[in-house]
Amino acid sequence: MVVRSLSTAPRLVYRTGGSLYGELGLGARLGVVRTSGEALPGSQVVGQRLVRAWLGPAATLAIGIDLTPHLSVTTGVELGLVATGATARDLGEPVATLDGAWASFELTTTIAL
Repeated sequence: MVVRSLSTAPRLVYRTGGSLYGELGLGARLGVVRTSGEALPGSQVVGQRLVRAWLGPAATLAIGIDLTPHLSVTTGVELGLVATGATARDLGEPVATLDGAWASFELTTTIAL
């Protein structure tokens, strides 16, 4: 079983502070998941592919520092919950599911031109 997912997270962010700042963001994460499976040789099971969109609300909390007027470093966390997920099945039974809650950690360097 191979599972691949590509997603993006548009959000609105409230930023407070000066060169040392905090951010609070609310938005959504949406993406596409692709699953594929292969049957064992000689098996009567058929490998299948599934492509589905998924989405859910997300919230972010981050702190950062402006190192120069054009360079900043931010670290934070994103928490979310899948509202519409995807389930790959084999003979009617779930074998892989994109569902539930997630947490994601980030470390970002931004260069402003």
